[in-house]
Amino acid sequence: MRQLKILLMVVLCFGLCGCYVLSKMDELSTLGNYTRDKEEQQRIINRVDARYDALLAAVNTGAIKQYSDQRSVRKAFGDPIVIKVAGVAGHKQERWLYRYALPLKARDKVYLYFDGKGKLVQYKQEKIQW
Repeated sequence: MRQLKILLMVVLCFGLCGCYVLSKMDELSTLGNYTRDKEEQQRIINRVDARYDALLAAVNTGAIKQYSDQRSVRKAFGDPIVIKVAGVAGHKQERWLYRYALPLKARDKVYLYFDGKGKLVQYKQEKIQW
């Protein structure tokens, strides 16, 4: 009889714990989504940083010259952080900014300048002063 009471108490305890967990499923689901979102954000940051490292290597070795237009630059190094369009000497010019994904990690940045036909005409690497 005593063993039956203990068994009932154990079953009741697990049952109540299960009910409590079920009542918190929304919170647990949200926490799981947050974790998955953070993992996806980190994958994106890693991808942007790897492409920026490749761009830095191309700039430092002069290999950037083989990427003569916007399409080849975008294919090799991904989308820039910012694109600014301006008129220079009466001609349209685009300035693309590349840097690490997280601003606080960025030690430098690279600007690529394209003419109105989308051809790379200039590039510049600058150190960031924090």
